[in-house]
Amino acid sequence: MTKVEEMCGRDEAFIREITNTFAESIQETIQKIRESLEQENAESISYWSHRIKSNLNLFGCQELEVKARTIEEWSADLVDLKKFCFRFIEDLSELEEEIRADLSLE
Repeated sequence: MTKVEEMCGRDEAFIREITNTFAESIQETIQKIRESLEQENAESISYWSHRIKSNLNLFGCQELEVKARTIEEWSADLVDLKKFCFRFIEDLSELEEEIRADLSLE
C-alpha cells in the first residue's frame, strides 16, 4: 500500500483523481527538465527534480525519488547531470505510461 492509499483510505475516486494529477505533474516535470537541459540551466533542473521528489515518495517510487535527489546534488556538474537527467526522464515517462494504463483499467 502506498502512502497515498494510506491517506485516502478506500475512496477510489479520490485516489484516482490524485493519481491523475500526479501523472500530469510527471508530464510537466519532464517538459521542464528537457527545457532546462537545452538551456543548460542546472538550477532549474535541480528545482524541478526537487519539486517532484515528495510525490514520488507518496506513490512509493523510492528508486525515482533517489534519482531526483541525485540530480539535485549533481547540479554543479552539468555534463554528468545531463546524462543522468536523460535516463531520469525515460524512467518518469515509463512511470507515467504505467499510471495511465492502470487508470484506464479501472
